[in-house]
Amino acid sequence: MPWQVAGYETDADKPFDQGSFGTVWHGRRLTDGARVALKLVLKDHSADASERIEAERRGAMLQRSFHQAHGMVPAVFDLGYFPDGDLFIAMELIDGGALAEAIGAGPLDPHVAARHAAAICVFLEKAHSFSTTIEHDHYDRLVHADLKPGHIFARPSGEVIVLDFGIAKALDKATPLTTNNWGTSAYMSPERLLDGRVDEQVDFWSLGIILYELLAGHRPYRALHAPSLKSQLERAIRGNAPREPLPASVPPALGAVVSKLLAYQPEHRYSSATAIRADLQSCLDGATPSAFAEYDTPATSRVDQATTPMRGVRDLASDMATTSVPATDPLPAAHALSAGPGEPTLPFQVPPLPTPLPTPNSAALRQPARPARSRRRRLARVIALLFAVYLGMSEMAGCVAAERFRQAIDGIDGPGLDTAESSYRRLASTGVLHLGMHMRVDRPLLAHLRALGTRVIEDYRQDQPSLSLADWKHAQYALRWAQRIDPSDDETRATLRSTEAHILRITTRPGRSATTQAAYRRAIDRFREAARLDPDSFDPYLGISRIAVYGLAPADVDLASEAIMAAETRGYTPGRRERAQLGDGYLRRGDLLRREARTLSGQERTRALVKARADFQGCIDTFEPIVGFGLAAKNIETCKVQIVRVDEDLAEAIEKAVSW
Repeated sequence: MPWQVAGYETDADKPFDQGSFGTVWHGRRLTDGARVALKLVLKDHSADASERIEAERRGAMLQRSFHQAHGMVPAVFDLGYFPDGDLFIAMELIDGGALAEAIGAGPLDPHVAARHAAAICVFLEKAHSFSTTIEHDHYDRLVHADLKPGHIFARPSGEVIVLDFGIAKALDKATPLTTNNWGTSAYMSPERLLDGRVDEQVDFWSLGIILYELLAGHRPYRALHAPSLKSQLERAIRGNAPREPLPASVPPALGAVVSKLLAYQPEHRYSSATAIRADLQSCLDGATPSAFAEYDTPATSRVDQATTPMRGVRDLASDMATTSVPATDPLPAAHALSAGPGEPTLPFQVPPLPTPLPTPNSAALRQPARPARSRRRRLARVIALLFAVYLGMSEMAGCVAAERFRQAIDGIDGPGLDTAESSYRRLASTGVLHLGMHMRVDRPLLAHLRALGTRVIEDYRQDQPSLSLADWKHAQYALRWAQRIDPSDDETRATLRSTEAHILRITTRPGRSATTQAAYRRAIDRFREAARLDPDSFDPYLGISRIAVYGLAPADVDLASEAIMAAETRGYTPGRRERAQLGDGYLRRGDLLRREARTLSGQERTRALVKARADFQGCIDTFEPIVGFGLAAKNIETCKVQIVRVDEDLAEAIEKAVSW
């Protein structure tokens, strides 16, 4: 069902594009029927929701100003807010194909790729010198900060149209750098991944990745393309891991341009888009670009860094295999002492007593033997010294290995958790007192593991979470590891119980069988245990409401409503998802009641139909405020049709009752 806002109407049931910030719909302007693109940015429950909404709004204003000055971006017709805080942006609908579609067909001809890159440079030249005033704030430069093939449309004239100013940054002369952690990791520069800095160099790096992709048909780290490998990809970029070589068909001169664009140190890259375009034009003209003197080999060799690159967990595992504690042999019963250089080693023995000498006044006067107690003290001192040496060297080696592990903690991600824990166990076996573990590793590791688990729970709070079963299992692994390190933390145990409940919810096959329903009940019990362990958390109740609607048969709308209210009393703000869940609950329960009514007769049938009608009406009332969300529009129409059918069934039931 189409939805309308501020004089615009969508003409499709689904968006044609969806990004991390919002969805884009085909639409039309009601006054003249002109086709437009309607962007809808939902205000969800994430911590940075307000900041993202504001970034999109300000980005639309920058886009409008830039279009009026230079074109090269879609015109912005209108922007505003829905009553519940959602942002809409009505803009020019761009026909044609994005560079991403061309890349999907395979590598481009080097000349075509160079022309596209040169056209992007024209945009960057204008953007990086663009002066504008937005809401009384004056800016001298504009950084796009999210260039990628999907955001660039090439027209037959050779001009490019650049989309999505949602995270663009306008800078003034007094602010040479700003920070921004949004964007697409595959196109982010190493320094941006390290500290979030944003300046013109981030656009140059993104252009380098785009040009590489145009020439090769894939990004530099093709093996790390999957979303689940995002952390490994970011580690490879931060650590300047060797890239796949460009195809042999790429001219060395153009390869040198790519190498300079992707130089690890920003000072070794181009200083301006004009300089990049000049080198690209030299390549197109058959001349030698300036980059060729610096980079006359393909971009496959590792560039020395000013600092040591971040070490991954797998590197640590190999280090641990070669880092050993100096061995100390056990002390034998007859310990061997060195007699000195070049002399034979003799066994240490108790010297024999001398032969007693006869005296005239005594049968035998014995010469005193060396006291046994003194010998034991000497032996104890030797043992203590050896143990102290062993302990000191063991702890020293353990501290060195612990520091290496600590430096790699931030790089531990879901797929690498098992490897990381194996390294952790080996590290734990290197010392006696485990000082390195306790002083250097455990605290930051616990914080990181808890963050890995909590991140998934926080993602689930959004109206449209993008989570897979693998994400939940990685969170479960991280939280279980954290529990093994600190078993006394109830908050971590509560998050773990919620994670386990979600995994059980996801892996249970929907149905009405006793086994299925028992599994859903077990999941609810785990959510309730999580709520008991952490009484202030609202997350368990979000899981209960979902199972109550989509798992239990019949749908328990009352339980779902109670769970949402419980979450609200703990600080949660219900949004579209919760309304959609209740609407779906009414629809599911109403549908079940209507089908059951067919098997009943008399007053029982009438009562079932009346309840079904009330549920279908509840479905409509719940979905109408969120008509643009998910399947709200479709479900409203379904419930309207169901009400008509229920009314027909009621009329038939009443007619039969009267005839009796």
